[in-house]
Amino acid sequence: MPVIGKSKWSQESNHSMFVYKKRRNVILGGIILSAALMTLQSVPIKDQTAETLTRPGLRSFMQQGERIGIPFLIQPKLKCNQESERSTVITVLSKASNLPQREVIRQTWGCSKMQIKYNFRLYFVIGTVTNVNSLNIEVFLYGDIIQVDIQESYYNIVEKTIAAFKWVTELCFEPRFFFKMDDDVYFDLAFLKVIQNNDTYLSDDVIHGTCVYGVPPYRYLGTGRDKFKVSVDEYPFNTYPPYCGGPGYFMTSHTAKNMYLMMKTKRSFKFEDVYVGMVACLSQISVETIDHFVYEKLNDTRLLQTVKIKGFRVVHGLTLEDVQYLWDSRHLEYNNRHA
Repeated sequence: MPVIGKSKWSQESNHSMFVYKKRRNVILGGIILSAALMTLQSVPIKDQTAETLTRPGLRSFMQQGERIGIPFLIQPKLKCNQESERSTVITVLSKASNLPQREVIRQTWGCSKMQIKYNFRLYFVIGTVTNVNSLNIEVFLYGDIIQVDIQESYYNIVEKTIAAFKWVTELCFEPRFFFKMDDDVYFDLAFLKVIQNNDTYLSDDVIHGTCVYGVPPYRYLGTGRDKFKVSVDEYPFNTYPPYCGGPGYFMTSHTAKNMYLMMKTKRSFKFEDVYVGMVACLSQISVETIDHFVYEKLNDTRLLQTVKIKGFRVVHGLTLEDVQYLWDSRHLEYNNRHA
C-alpha cells in the first residue's frame, strides 16, 4: 500500500511538471515571437528596388536650378565681421518658441564673457514667430538673432541650416572656424582652444563631428518612427553618404563656403544632417569622426554624472536643468583644481 500511494503521488507530480513545462514553453515562445516582431519593425528592410549609391547618381538626383534664397528677416545687431578678431563662429539652430533654451545657453557656455575668453561669436538661427513683441525684446537685449522667413517645422530644419551656411559665407566669413549646433546641447569650450592653437588640426575640405558611414534609409514595418521613414521615391539609393550627426559638427569657413555654393544648386532633403552629408559628397569634402565628440543623453533620466561624459565635447538631448548642472559642475571642478 505505501508503494502504491507513492506511485500515485509520483504520477500526479510528473503530470504537474509536464503541465508546468508546457505552459512555460508557451510563455517563452510568446516572448520570443514578440521580440522577433519588434526586431522586424525596427530593422530596415532591404529594398531590392533601391539603387547603389554613386556620386554621379546622387548628383543627378539632387540637381535643380538656382535656389531661391530665403531672406533674412532679422540680422544680428553686431555684425559678425565687425568682430573679425574672433576665430570661431557658432550658429545654434533654435525653434522660435525656444526662448528658455536660448537663455540658458546665454547664461552658461555661450555667455558674452565666455565668447571673449574663448574667442568665438554665437548666433541663434530661428524661423518665423507668432509673438513678435517677445522676439523684438529678445533682439533688443541680445542682438544675436538670425531670423529667416520660414515656418518652424521638423522638415524645415534643413532650410535653416542652409541659411546658417549662407550667413557664414556672405556675412561672417572672417572667422577661421564654423560650428553648427542644436539648442539642447552643452559645449565644452576648452575644445576651441585645442583647435585654435593648432594650425594643422583642421584643414579645408573636411567636416568633423560624430559621423556615420553606409547607413541605409529607414524603409521598415511599423509606425512608431514614421517621421524617419523614407520611400524610394524620396531617396532612391540603398545607403546615405557619410554624414555627421546634427547636434554638432564643425569645419573651416572656407569649407562652409564651398558647401553653400553647392547647396545653391541642389535640392534639399528632409533630414538636415543627411543633407549636409549629401552636399559634402558632391563637393568631395571628407567627413571624419572625432572620438567622443557628441554624447547622446537620449532617455536617460538619471542625474548626469561628470565622469560619464568626461572627454565628450558636445552633450546632446539636454533639459535646461541639465545644461545648468553641467555648467555648474565645470566651474566646481575648476575651482577645486585651483584651490
